[in-house]
Amino acid sequence: MTQRFIRMEGGGRTLVLPASQVRQIVPLVPLIDVPLARRHVAGVLPLEEKAIPVYRMADLELPAGSGSAPGRPAGSEAQIVILEAEGALAGFLVERVAVSGAPGDEGTTAITAPVLMAAASVAASPAQAGEGRAIQGE
Repeated sequence: MTQRFIRMEGGGRTLVLPASQVRQIVPLVPLIDVPLARRHVAGVLPLEEKAIPVYRMADLELPAGSGSAPGRPAGSEAQIVILEAEGALAGFLVERVAVSGAPGDEGTTAITAPVLMAAASVAASPAQAGEGRAIQGE
C-alpha cells in the first residue's frame, strides 16, 4: 500500500507529513478567542463536542531545519488541518493543503504530527498551559 502525504503551506514554509496523522481538514470558520494568547494561537475550534486548539502555522517557531521563517497571514484559501497524535488533537491554520503520493521535494520539510504539536505546545506561555497543549481526544 502506498503511503499518502499531506502538504501544508503557511507563512512561507511548506511542511509534509503522513496523511495517516491527519484527522480532518476543515474550512476556516470563526474560532473562539483565547484571551491573552500568544500570537501563534489562533483560537479554539469546537468540533464534535471537543475544544481543539488551533495554531497559526505561519507564527510557529519550529525546530531547526523545519522550513523558513514566519511570514504572511492566512489568505482566502485558508483551512484548518486537524492532526492527531497519541490521542491528542490540534488544529493548524494553513494557507494551502494538498495530498501527495511522495514525501516532498526541494523546499519542503518532512515533519510528523507529534513534532509539530510539540512545537505549538512549547511556544505557549505558562498562563495558557491548557490552550498551549493539544486537548485529549476521545
